[in-house]
Amino acid sequence: MKSFLAIPLTVLLTSLTPLVDAWGADGHKAVGQIAQNILKSNVERQVAELFQDKSFGGQLAPASLWADTIKKQKGSPFAFWSAPLHFIDTQDNPGKSCSVDEERDCPDGVCVVGAIANYTTQLDCENGFDRDTRDIALRFLTHFFGDITQPLHVCGRSKGGNDVDVTFDGRKTK
Repeated sequence: MKSFLAIPLTVLLTSLTPLVDAWGADGHKAVGQIAQNILKSNVERQVAELFQDKSFGGQLAPASLWADTIKKQKGSPFAFWSAPLHFIDTQDNPGKSCSVDEERDCPDGVCVVGAIANYTTQLDCENGFDRDTRDIALRFLTHFFGDITQPLHVCGRSKGGNDVDVTFDGRKTK
């Protein structure tokens, strides 16, 4: 495989994320499905070949849920270090200023913005990463493009809103 997959898929997922107005599982699956629907057939085949988890059926939508699943899984080698990659705590003051300073808000690339840059590099075949690494990179990217559109995940509050308790329709979100 050539590097054709990394850059076009990144551009594609980035351009589609504003169309999703819900997050959670439905929002992530929507991002993955929209991307899947407009992949060229040769890229679609290569995505299917790259995914080693056959439960995804070679599809981006079910793969988009993987990053949240493993983040919560006890004993997962990804659980501890991947949680901070799902958000960026910016120093926003809406109404007065909104900005991202990568040095301040994403030290050492440990945030959703840094994760997208890192996994895009890993997905590019020309960078010499093996299939397992590229498989994991595509799973994370498909998920993180949904995360970056979630407003609380890109604000300076409570680990991307993850520590905010909300009650909706009589039910707590945590």
